[in-house]
Amino acid sequence: MGVKRAIILFADIIGCSEVSNNCIIEQYDNFIKEFHEICVKTRDLLFPKTEYSAEEIESSIRGDEICLILHSGKDIKKDYFSTFDEEKDKIVKDAKNSILFAVGLRLMWLISEYNRERIKCSLLPRDLGIGINIGPVMFSVHPATDRGKSSEGYSINLAKRIEGVSREGIFSKIFVCKEFKYICDENEIPVEFDKGKVFELKGITTPPYLHEIKDIIDSKIVIESLIMNELQKLPKEDIELYFQTAKINEQEFWLRKLVGYLLLASKDKRAIELLKKEDVLKNLFEQANAYYFLGDFDKAISNYQKIREIDNKFYPALFNLGITYRKKGDFDKSLEYLMKALEINPKSEEAHISIGLTYREKGDFDKSLEYLMKALEINPKSEEAHISIGETYREKGDFDKSLEYLMKALEINPKSGSANYNLACIYCLEKNKEKASTFLREAIKLDKKYKKNAIEDDDFKSIKNEEEFKKLTLD
Repeated sequence: MGVKRAIILFADIIGCSEVSNNCIIEQYDNFIKEFHEICVKTRDLLFPKTEYSAEEIESSIRGDEICLILHSGKDIKKDYFSTFDEEKDKIVKDAKNSILFAVGLRLMWLISEYNRERIKCSLLPRDLGIGINIGPVMFSVHPATDRGKSSEGYSINLAKRIEGVSREGIFSKIFVCKEFKYICDENEIPVEFDKGKVFELKGITTPPYLHEIKDIIDSKIVIESLIMNELQKLPKEDIELYFQTAKINEQEFWLRKLVGYLLLASKDKRAIELLKKEDVLKNLFEQANAYYFLGDFDKAISNYQKIREIDNKFYPALFNLGITYRKKGDFDKSLEYLMKALEINPKSEEAHISIGLTYREKGDFDKSLEYLMKALEINPKSEEAHISIGETYREKGDFDKSLEYLMKALEINPKSGSANYNLACIYCLEKNKEKASTFLREAIKLDKKYKKNAIEDDDFKSIKNEEEFKKLTLD
């Protein structure tokens, strides 16, 4: 038994009663089942059991509602703020993941069979309301139930009430408490909030100050997430239909975002007009990111540089300039901007990893490992840092060290396609064909892109003509 700090998220379908009143019970049951399936799939993508234990995450899905509770720290021994600093990294990670879950759930729900049928009938998608709160909960076994530990407390009640007023929003319809906004602002989680206001909530005697998520500052957090793999399954003809609907209904925040992300992922320049923003700096940043994903690096750099004329210390632009120059093969320019980004945010895991990768591409493996190891000091459970170190040791020719770090990456995330693929590369180079095939098979099972990668990768040169390899990559 203990008091824990928790992030609590509630989401439900807006206007669900209208659906239940206007269709037969079997249709309503299918509607609810689809919502449950999307909730489970989104939860499992973003909070895999390998990373989140039963002590760290609770979720319940009933009717048209999901409740997600993330325990972002150990038991609070003295007072609510006493362990905040020592648990800060976990709290920030959970805050970012809860936003990604809120965004991912909305986007996945937008492409549900139910909403696709609405779009085909010239109706707008049925929306979700989402509320996020952070506060103390009592996490313990309750004798009246037959389940394990669960959470109780005022913070959960408040989160539910926040979700209730979220449908009053004019942007994302994701509302958060002021403490949650503070965590995002202080730790550069790339979302923008409105100015906020006090809301009178049923059953809450002290009206809270709430903020609505106004925008996603950096689309990269969505485009590079596992959610995009699911969103891209939407058929091309449906994407066109969604595009036309989004053009007609520009005020539909998430519809515009969904189509913009899908077009970017397919390298379609029409994405740029859908992802435009009113704020000059943020619009330049969104457009620069769009050009980056479209492969037009010169236009991306031009927009990032215009941002620097407005705000020379805007970390995301400096960081993205660094990775864009690396894509162009200008490693000195890449390092110049990544170092400037690191000056602004010395504890940035992503900046250390990117500097390490740039040095590796320059052929300076020792410098590369120096920065990658620093990233690991910042986050000892970083899957990306472990994989990058493993790849660097492989290029350096130290296969034993490479295997050591890649195996650690696999311990952190057993479903890592990248870790499995890199292990397959190492074992193939070591002439261990059986293990190479085992890990390559698993990588392809997790992500079909590794079929093409393996065919083009010289690390598999020794087995490319063998039947087992052909079977894995050509089926």
